[in-house]
Amino acid sequence: MIVDSLSIPPLYFRWDLVVIYVLFKFLQGGGTGGMGLLNNLRSFLWIRVQQYTTRELQLELFRHLH
Repeated sequence: MIVDSLSIPPLYFRWDLVVIYVLFKFLQGGGTGGMGLLNNLRSFLWIRVQQYTTRELQLELFRHLH
């Protein structure tokens, strides 16, 4: 789409397509941008589930041993 828009008169630069591409790359992450917004959000939301599961397993083990 970007290349096609450069060959059709009048010639104009498609900033909207470039901005959309950069936004998607920011959400995806990787490269020099770090982990990405979506991956960081998933990790943050998963913390509570992981802590709850670990705590419940430890309590069950403690109850079993005593």
